[in-house]
Amino acid sequence: MSNDPFREDDGSDFVGSYSNLVKSTVTYNSKKVQVSIPSKTTDGVNSENYFKSQHSVDTYNAAKTYSGKHIDFRMRSEHTVDGLRYDLEMQIVHSADPETSARRL
Repeated sequence: MSNDPFREDDGSDFVGSYSNLVKSTVTYNSKKVQVSIPSKTTDGVNSENYFKSQHSVDTYNAAKTYSGKHIDFRMRSEHTVDGLRYDLEMQIVHSADPETSARRL
């Protein structure tokens, strides 16, 4: 397995791309800074800011492609690592691409 998480789309577990955030907007409140990731299409699928995960298909019968929606920077982490909270936490929020969704409800 390669150590590069952004390797070529060769069927590996994870492939991602985040680029062209020039048209992003930034909002701020007392607990977080949010950077929007602009959508390029009406269905919300962004071909420039996404990740693909074969693991989500194989393990969870979920979508393969997820488009980035926004990046949150939280002052004082929501989550802990080994029981410790840190001063900053980054979360990238995604939504599933309906075209690659394998989930059957």
